[in-house]
Amino acid sequence: QPFSFSGNTLSRDSRYRQMVSFDSYDNKNNITQFTAADQVPVSILWDYLNTETIAKVTNAAVDQVAFTSFEADGKGGWAFSGTPATDASAMTGGKDYTLNGSNNITKPGLSSSKSFVVSYWSKTGSATVNGSSGTQMASANGWKYFEHRLASGITSVTVSGSVTIDGLRLYPSDAQMTSYTYSPLVGMTSSADAGSHISYYLYDALGRMTAIKDQDGNVIKTIQYHYKGQALP
Repeated sequence: QPFSFSGNTLSRDSRYRQMVSFDSYDNKNNITQFTAADQVPVSILWDYLNTETIAKVTNAAVDQVAFTSFEADGKGGWAFSGTPATDASAMTGGKDYTLNGSNNITKPGLSSSKSFVVSYWSKTGSATVNGSSGTQMASANGWKYFEHRLASGITSVTVSGSVTIDGLRLYPSDAQMTSYTYSPLVGMTSSADAGSHISYYLYDALGRMTAIKDQDGNVIKTIQYHYKGQALP
């Protein structure tokens, strides 16, 4: 039987096997969730006027995750009213966010059947997440990395306190998130893997990538450009 559509009705031969389901899109027609055959859902968060992927989360529905590095126009699924500050020392990108006791960051609509992880980098100590302090897991460049593990039964998260934070993540405890920041018209400036280990991407004046560094400042890759026939140094 030929594969065909009629309105919202799909007709196909019984021997066809669906390989992927594109579950949801944003208002710019970017895919925000897909599920491959016999696999777990993958969620994608977009920012920078919906032009760049800022997070990819495996094994989580898109309404159960959030991420912001406070860089662009969006909030990555979080809700807050304060204004991020430009900071050349920010852990990812060039901005961070200072909690002051009245500008809390929240995420409602969570599934009470799931447990969650909230993580972030802090300039000082732990923020308060649903009334509890986090556990410091790492430190780099004068920042400290904290994680909060929240048991099932909650339906919202509130991040509060009096600290400056960056790279704020929320995802189910059985999911894995990778996240990214960008410099518009240049390219990706940082990426953080599922363990929040950060890589930084450096560019020359022509917008060409020249080096990749880890979060401790160690150069892990360099890239050189030469014209055809040009003698190598």
